[in-house]
Amino acid sequence: MNRFKEPNVGTAICSNGNSRMCHFVRRKNNGIELRSRFWFPAKMHIPMMVLKGLNYHALEEFSNLAKILPLLYKEYGPEK
Repeated sequence: MNRFKEPNVGTAICSNGNSRMCHFVRRKNNGIELRSRFWFPAKMHIPMMVLKGLNYHALEEFSNLAKILPLLYKEYGPEK
């Protein structure tokens, strides 16, 4: 983490007890970069269909957020 200067980095970590997810966000010149990671227990046999669905969900969710969040920030951001 010492490679990143604050406040340009943020994380969100979630867990349901068995699986975990981490969103790593950092500010870039033209917006943000978001990296997501998911961990599932090795003994938890997750069907490929579920994993592909999770991937599709993340792509769809973040594509939509990329469109609406700048508008919300403009309307409700720190300057307001």
